[in-house]
Amino acid sequence: MRINSDGRVVKGICVMLLFLIALSVFLYTVSIRKPWFGVVAPGHHQWLSGSTLKFSKNWYADGPLKLRFGMVENPDSVEFPDLSSREPYPSYPSGVILPIYALSKLRGHTPTPSLLMKYNLLNHLFIAFFLGLTIFIFLLRIGYGHFYSTLLAMLPICVELLLPAPLYWHQNVFFADQAVILPFVLCVFLELLRGEFRNRHTARHFLNFLQVTVMAYGFFTDWLFVFVGLVVYLKRLFCGELSKGFFPMVRASILFWMPPVLVMALFTLQLRLLGILNMIVGRFLWRTGMSGADDGTDRFFNQFWDGHIRAGYGKFGEVLLWLSLAVFILLLMYAIFQRFRNRADDMKMRQALSLTGMYLLPCFMQIYFLKNHSFLHDFSALKFSIVLATVPFVLIPVLLSRLFRADLTDVSLEGLALTCKGRKKAFRVPVIVCGILLAAGLYLNHVHPKYKKFFPEPCKFFEDVGQFMRANTAYRDVVFSPDFEIPVNPPQLLSYTMKRVYKAASVKEIADKVSGIKKDFTVAVFLPAPDAAEKFSDIQTLISIADETVHQNNFYLYKIEGKKFLTRFMAAR
Repeated sequence: MRINSDGRVVKGICVMLLFLIALSVFLYTVSIRKPWFGVVAPGHHQWLSGSTLKFSKNWYADGPLKLRFGMVENPDSVEFPDLSSREPYPSYPSGVILPIYALSKLRGHTPTPSLLMKYNLLNHLFIAFFLGLTIFIFLLRIGYGHFYSTLLAMLPICVELLLPAPLYWHQNVFFADQAVILPFVLCVFLELLRGEFRNRHTARHFLNFLQVTVMAYGFFTDWLFVFVGLVVYLKRLFCGELSKGFFPMVRASILFWMPPVLVMALFTLQLRLLGILNMIVGRFLWRTGMSGADDGTDRFFNQFWDGHIRAGYGKFGEVLLWLSLAVFILLLMYAIFQRFRNRADDMKMRQALSLTGMYLLPCFMQIYFLKNHSFLHDFSALKFSIVLATVPFVLIPVLLSRLFRADLTDVSLEGLALTCKGRKKAFRVPVIVCGILLAAGLYLNHVHPKYKKFFPEPCKFFEDVGQFMRANTAYRDVVFSPDFEIPVNPPQLLSYTMKRVYKAASVKEIADKVSGIKKDFTVAVFLPAPDAAEKFSDIQTLISIADETVHQNNFYLYKIEGKKFLTRFMAAR
């Protein structure tokens, strides 16, 4: 039954209902993900969460200004005399660190895995909600009533929250590819809203400001936004939204691209100040597959589509994505052909094509431009959950209904039941909508239970070592172990300890490492188990002169003042 579409109260109730649905499904997903919450594990690209924690802890300890707002691999320690020795990371701007650092400062505590995962989960909730809200507003705009708009807007919410890939990535793994999804969804949402306030200049200017802010943050987070920005710009260009006349259009184009250009200029300056600008060129050539090296991209389709996509969305998900792209391209060509024939412009089809393109095209463009990145990393398939949540089950049916003139809009039963044609339409609409809901439900029922395959077993050892190291080591300690190491990467263990451990099986190896340190330091020998001492040829000599001994659980730590160590053992070099 259709309710007056001009009623703001009704629209508000529908939005609240969508949020409650999103919250209910989200709470269910939180409960099924709980066994893996709050612990960074060794496997399945939790490397990324380790990096985010490590980088944000460095910001929290040193201040972002000291680090030139860069992401550095090594924590502050006596063996790293300057910023370059701490190994700045060149591949991305540091937008992913900003929210974790800001939340940590607000609560007055160093970043933790729990904080990172809570933020990641909230991202997932708002991604799903804004996808549903976007579809709801879009369907209302093209003439659907509140009932069917709300019903169909539930689909993006459920699909996004229940697909296996986002269930994993939006809790346990958080870096650029995950952090960029919410800005992507918000950017498209704000682009849709701009059309709602075309004649209200104050609201439109405010929306423009919000979108510029979101786009700037998106560019500062992940390279996906290069393609998001490009598609949004082309959409405005082809829909005549940039301004009429050559010079006004140039001015509008400059204003559109100014924030991204400014962000990229700041990133370039940052890389130069960090002394790593030359590294980004090599990374770019490698990630795009243009380096000429054997980067595996000749097997791209099998690895990405038959591997990453099927693992996260099932075989049917792969078919839906390619089918969505094919239908979109065909209907776009049809719309262009109709326009060249001076046929009447189908405004509803144009709006549906615009929204479909903004969701669909950036995802395909990025994976094929950064082929090596997409080939190697299964998290690069995460962005396609946005496509699956919106395009095949909602936007493609809308487009096909426009093509075949099977208008599903204006579905008020009161208005339709007066005529025979109206009665047929009144019957057809719920059948089609129920068919769409059934298809989506069957797909989710098939693919959702596979989410457990993504999650590796939690590893409490990392947390135990981290607590021991944080409690018993400091800036001036240089830590060694005969058979145990905490390297820069993989970073999961370092994100807990924020202290490197170097593998050394003799006094000579330790002396080689510490001889160049200019400041006062302490040599610390870490034994993760009692029998580890057997792998160190001079361990008893070190233990006998230790200034401090720490024993907790099965962990042992022996500390010797640096001057004392050098005086005693320099001859061993």
